[in-house]
Amino acid sequence: MALVFLLAGGLLVGLYQQRKASRELAGQHALIQQQAAQLKQLDKAKSRFFANISHEL
Repeated sequence: MALVFLLAGGLLVGLYQQRKASRELAGQHALIQQQAAQLKQLDKAKSRFFANISHEL
């Protein structure tokens, strides 16, 4: 009987850790997506800057 309780407890702890890791992974994914969007904006700004400079020369 004790073994059943230990197995059930282990299962619950494992499920909790899996859900926690899933939430952390989702947060990291959102951060990466945000950083990618910022990089695209910076790349566009850089391209416009160099295009304007080259047209001035």
